[in-house]
Amino acid sequence: MQLSRLIQSITGSPLRNKFTIFFIVLAAIPVLVLGTTALYLVDLSHRRDVSNLELQLIDQKIEELKKFFADTLGILEIRVGFTQKSEIERSQQIFLLDGILEEHRAFEEAAFVSIKGRETAKRIRQGNREVALEDVSRLPKFQKALSGGNFIGEVNHTLSGPIATLAAPVRNRNGDIIQVLTAEVNLTQMARFIEAARLGSSGYLLLFDQTGTLIAPRRAGAISGGFDGARLGRVNKMLHGESFDALGPDDRYESF
Repeated sequence: MQLSRLIQSITGSPLRNKFTIFFIVLAAIPVLVLGTTALYLVDLSHRRDVSNLELQLIDQKIEELKKFFADTLGILEIRVGFTQKSEIERSQQIFLLDGILEEHRAFEEAAFVSIKGRETAKRIRQGNREVALEDVSRLPKFQKALSGGNFIGEVNHTLSGPIATLAAPVRNRNGDIIQVLTAEVNLTQMARFIEAARLGSSGYLLLFDQTGTLIAPRRAGAISGGFDGARLGRVNKMLHGESFDALGPDDRYESF
């Protein structure tokens, strides 16, 4: 009887209860700290993995975009077999333009231009016919190609899809520029491999032009092709040279 009373007095002591709670809390703190640290490290590792996958996908698509434009410009970089500085015969110009439109479905229009800036032959896909020739001597596409460089213009958003103007110099065997070849190229094919890109079950890519206008996909949730992304803070920052790696505190946000 006395022993049981003694045990009860000890276990029921407020001081004993306080010590018990103190040691329980003291023992639990390392567990909580380790658990919180482990969760943080797992989350950080996951975010880094996602970031790496996103950046790899972006780099891959950038290379595909570069290849698309390099291949397309390569079609325009014609080098003729003669050494004279004279223009290609007009019948040959028309033949070449018809071949370009027939073999490359992305081309909506193509034209040869003289070194003075006057179109000498022009074809459009609609009906594969000639249209009125124009003076393009003051346009950047002609001036850039005449100086020896390749030109890629801004994207125009049309009912048939996004279209860009391309131009390249035409050279003779000696490398002299004898004409310029310009084209209007539909970028729908290019946009398709952006639309087809997926990251996990819900990740996707958005492609904007240099003004912040959406090129691909043609529709993404609440937005569609031609959407002015420049008014979005994130897109506007990217247009000014900033980049995001998904690891910053503001890199998680509610998407479209």
